Amino acid sequence: MFITENVISHESRFIDKILTKIGLAKASKFLVLSNKVQDDIKSLFPTKSIFKSELPIYDCYDNNKSLNKSELRSKFGFNNSDKVLLFFGYIRHYKGLDILIESLKILRSEDKSYKLLVAGESYENEKIYLDLISEYKLESAVHMENKFISNEDVGAYFYASDVAVLPYRSATQSGILNMAYGFNKPVVITNVGGLAEFVVEDQTGVIVNESSPDSIANGIKKFFQLNQTIDFHKILKFIFQAIVFLKL
Repeated sequence: MFITENVISHESRFIDKILTKIGLAKASKFLVLSNKVQDDIKSLFPTKSIFKSELPIYDCYDNNKSLNKSELRSKFGFNNSDKVLLFFGYIRHYKGLDILIESLKILRSEDKSYKLLVAGESYENEKIYLDLISEYKLESAVHMENKFISNEDVGAYFYASDVAVLPYRSATQSGILNMAYGFNKPVVITNVGGLAEFVVEDQTGVIVNESSPDSIANGIKKFFQLNQTIDFHKILKFIFQAIVFLKL
């Protein structure tokens, strides 16, 4: 049995698909983590057995509840009245950080309280993103840490933010989404790959149909509007407790 996360790489070349099919041909059955990967496997091996599971909610990082939100925000250069967006995890082209930076420009043209916290190791030249931030004059609105975040430090970034944003161009499933849920943190995601399978619209987050700056900006605005009347944190906490109860 092969456990398959991404069957085809997000940034694949033609030869990758051929080599992937050769590499996976020895498997007699597959375990997949989303419908998107299940469809990818079916297209390559229509007669082989496929089983589906899901990633767990990663509450293992929520290990320091004494962290103070105000102090954390001050550490990152934000204040309590700011609307803090979090981009967390490896920085790769398909994850759309550049799109989110452009969305931030749109948002701040209407409301200067929008801020962006970026935490994760870049697989690309960081200058691509720093140049965009400079071009749009967003230096005071973005705190960017291009580094690997240790398990012990993960909580600081989620506690300091209001919402995790996944502006992905493509996806299968995402550990970052499940990590956000572990902190009872809502998400704004693009409707690509299998991401939307794990989001209850307007209850655990907001689903955006296009990975474009305007669409993502509108999705973020929608979240903050809903946040005035919907207790996302309470809903996520209830869902997580229900999942734990059902597994007992």
